[in-house]
Amino acid sequence: MPVWHEALAGLSENARPQVAGVVLEQHPDRPRLYMQWQQMGWPLMWDPFNLLELSAVPVTYLIDPAGRVVLVQPPIDRVDDVAARLREAAGRWSDEMAVEPGPVYPPVSSKDPGPGAAAPELADHAISTSLWRGDDGLDEAVSFFRRALEQTDDPVRWFQLGVALRMRYDSPHRRPADFSAAVEAWSHALAIDPNQYIWRRRLQQYGPRLAKPYPFYDWIPVAREEIEGRGDTPVALAVEPHGAEFAEPATEIRVMDDGGEPDPQSRVHLDEDDLVEVESVLIPPDPRPGDPVRVHLISRPNQAADAHWNNEAGHGELWIDPPAGWAIDERHQLLPLGSGDVSNEVRHLEFEVSVPEDAEGDGLINGYLLYYACEGAAGVCVYRRRDLQIPIHVREGSTQLAD
Repeated sequence: MPVWHEALAGLSENARPQVAGVVLEQHPDRPRLYMQWQQMGWPLMWDPFNLLELSAVPVTYLIDPAGRVVLVQPPIDRVDDVAARLREAAGRWSDEMAVEPGPVYPPVSSKDPGPGAAAPELADHAISTSLWRGDDGLDEAVSFFRRALEQTDDPVRWFQLGVALRMRYDSPHRRPADFSAAVEAWSHALAIDPNQYIWRRRLQQYGPRLAKPYPFYDWIPVAREEIEGRGDTPVALAVEPHGAEFAEPATEIRVMDDGGEPDPQSRVHLDEDDLVEVESVLIPPDPRPGDPVRVHLISRPNQAADAHWNNEAGHGELWIDPPAGWAIDERHQLLPLGSGDVSNEVRHLEFEVSVPEDAEGDGLINGYLLYYACEGAAGVCVYRRRDLQIPIHVREGSTQLAD
């Protein structure tokens, strides 16, 4: 986008084509921040479900005033010729050439398609509900995608189900397994069609460094700094990127100094009151022997117990014990601190594991979290331990995540 923006800026205003963009991102505010950073003011539309049915991006279309595609992937090094071709098409314009616009897709409807609806109708309703009703429509959208998939194993629908699940995970209506279920849906879609790079990139976004083609969001800190340097306020992000989304690609897992196990004798009491909920998400969910795996460990205070983090007491800790022969990059990490004396934010840690080439059967990662938490606004604050067991299902024929 910046390349075309810069190339077209050199044309006079009356010779410059009108530009609009479509992004296939999961999170729409991230491209908005990018547009603000690059000072690109043209319209940008959001297509998280890939309604354009693209298998890779970027794709550039030259469209005449009648709405017809004149050229696909016009040459960026011949921008004057491209503009001239579009002016020529505009010169032939007449009202009779206008193309009647089709209906808004997906159709905006609150009508339930009913129990006998076919898969396309169910999926259209799910997409419509997701996009036009926002967070409040995500439970219904997930349900309708699942109903559609009872009739078909269409990989497009699996990908779209994953999008809706991740949307719900990032919303107030999240359910504990939504992120993991999204990863499984995307992985299933990619297994059916491994040439679909939109789906592959979605998994790589959250996946291990050994499977990344490039860092996905390392530009965000630079963008914020430069925007603030201009005296502007950067676009706020509803979901901040985590480690995998910033991480540089790597060719091997580097084992870091662990600094020593924090509770080797298991002296810290277990969290039998479930003050903190913990879930793990593996990407890919079913690696092959020799593959890397990115493990997301997500912890949050238990709202049912009115629990919260005790920030005054200091950082919690994570310790991981991989199976013998399995390499891990960071087995000892500190939990991040929230703001204020107490808080109830989600705390997100990540680490990478390398499955041995000769791995047979599944592996089990053991470990534990140590944390300071309190029950209720005036409840007693305690130091507790949560033991972890994270199974890794090794499967010989699964889809490779790397390009």
